[in-house]
Amino acid sequence: MVVGVTLARGDDAFVPATHAARPSVADVDTAAGMLYYCDVHRYEIVRQRLDGGAREVFAADGVDNCEGLAVDWMGRNLYWTDDSLGALSVARLDAPHRRALLRERSHPRALALDPANGVMYWAAWAPGRIESAAMDASRRRTLLDAELQLGPTG
Repeated sequence: MVVGVTLARGDDAFVPATHAARPSVADVDTAAGMLYYCDVHRYEIVRQRLDGGAREVFAADGVDNCEGLAVDWMGRNLYWTDDSLGALSVARLDAPHRRALLRERSHPRALALDPANGVMYWAAWAPGRIESAAMDASRRRTLLDAELQLGPTG
C-alpha cells in the first residue's frame, strides 16, 4: 500500500500497490492518473493506475537500486537515479526505452525536477554533493560540495 495526502482535502489517500515487495520511492503522473514506483526487492520500476489497476513493469533491465524517481509532467518523461549503477536515467512515459544521462561513481540518490525551467537536481553521496543540470544533462554544476559524515539524500 502506498499512502499519500490529498492536497485539496488534506486527508489520506491510499493507492493499493499490493504487488510491491519493497517500494522505495514514488511519484505520480496526475495527467494520466498513474503511480510510478521503484521496487528495490524486484529490481524494477512499476507503474499502475491510482485505483490499483493496470499494473505493469515500466523498466527492469538496468535497474538495480533505484533511489530517486521523478515524473516530468511537461516533457512526458520519467527520470530516476540508480545508486548501485551510478546512473541518472530517463525514459519517455509512452515508450520506456532507457537512456543513461549520467554515469559516475558518486552514488546518485534523491532527484527533483523543475520542468518549467528545464532543470533537474540530485544528491550524490560521495563526496557529499548536490548538483543540477539541464534536463538533457548539459550545463551540469555543483551547488553544494561538502565532506559530510553521510551524504545528502533528499
